[in-house]
Amino acid sequence: RMGVKFDVNSQVTQNHLLKAGVDIQRYSNWQTSYTHMTTTRSLQRIAGDFETGKPIEPTKIAAYISDKMEFGGLVVNLGGRYDYYDWGSKFPITYSLSKLGRPYNSLTRFGQMPDELWMEPKPLQAFSPRLGLSHPISEKATIHFFYGHVYQLPSFSDMYREQWYALNSKNPDKDINGNGVVDEAELYNGLNDKSNRSHFGNPTLEYEKTTSFEMGVDWNFYQDYILTMTTYYKSAQNQAKGGSVHQFWDPNRTSTAPETVRTRC
Repeated sequence: RMGVKFDVNSQVTQNHLLKAGVDIQRYSNWQTSYTHMTTTRSLQRIAGDFETGKPIEPTKIAAYISDKMEFGGLVVNLGGRYDYYDWGSKFPITYSLSKLGRPYNSLTRFGQMPDELWMEPKPLQAFSPRLGLSHPISEKATIHFFYGHVYQLPSFSDMYREQWYALNSKNPDKDINGNGVVDEAELYNGLNDKSNRSHFGNPTLEYEKTTSFEMGVDWNFYQDYILTMTTYYKSAQNQAKGGSVHQFWDPNRTSTAPETVRTRC
C-alpha cells in the first residue's frame, strides 16, 4: 500500500480555526488459499480481474474541511468529509453464468469470458456532514450536541473474495492439452460453484453508513468533579452480510428450485 497525506491548520481570525486535509491511498492486494482434503477441495482468493495471483489495485481518496468557531462561550465545530473509492478490478456482469454449463462452468473457463460479459464497477462516493455545538447554560454547566455521518468501506473479503469448490471424485483437474500432467495453466479447472459453499464478493456494495447523534450536559458540581449526562442515538445502514441470491431459472432443469449463488449483500 502506498499513500500520501496532507493536513493544514490555520487560525484565520480570532474566532475561526480552519482545518483541511487530503488522504490518498493506493492498494495492491491479493490472496490465495487452497485447501485439498480427502473428498473435497476449495480455493479462496482475492484476485485482480479474476486472475489468480494478480493483485487488485483500488484507490481510496478522502478530503475534509472543518471550521472551529468560538463566540464567547459558544463553540461550533462545522465540517464535512468527501470519500471516493475506485474498485481497481473488473467483475462479471453476473455470477450466474458459471451455472449455465459450458463454456463458463468452471473457475478457469469463467475467467475467459469475453469482454462484453465483464463490467467496471462505478466508483463509490459519499459526503459526510458533521456539526458539533457546546454552550454554557450557567457558570458550572455546559450543554453539548453532535450530529454526523460516518462512511466506511466493507472489508475486501466482502467486496472481492471468491470461493470455488469441488468434489475430488467428480471434478478432478483435467489434463486438457494431453501432455500427461496438469500444467500451471490447467490448475483448478475442476473447481466450480455448484456447491452452497461457494460464494463471491459483491461489486454493487456501497459504503457502510453510520449516523450518530449525541446531546448532553456537563456539570461541575464540586471543585474539580464534573458530572456528565449524555444521550446517544446511532443507526447503521448498508451493512454487508452473507446470503443466497436467486439469479435465474434454468428451463432445462427438471427441479423446480431456482439456481442460487451465495454473495454479499
